[in-house]
Amino acid sequence: MKVGPVGFCIAAILAFIFSPQAVYGIRFVIDREECFSHNVQYEGDTVHASFVVIKADSSWYSSHDGVDLV
Repeated sequence: MKVGPVGFCIAAILAFIFSPQAVYGIRFVIDREECFSHNVQYEGDTVHASFVVIKADSSWYSSHDGVDLV
């Protein structure tokens, strides 16, 4: 049985809706600094971070450029 693009989209949406894990996001605004830090409260916790730096002429919600960590 082949699954078309519509079936794939429906399956992906259902997977996100019924995912047992919560999603958390943190936004850091860095003003000309080269590093940042975040405290991890419990020993053994794992932090996964990725970032993209986007420079835009106008921002939607803030007047500062920033880095979104997901």
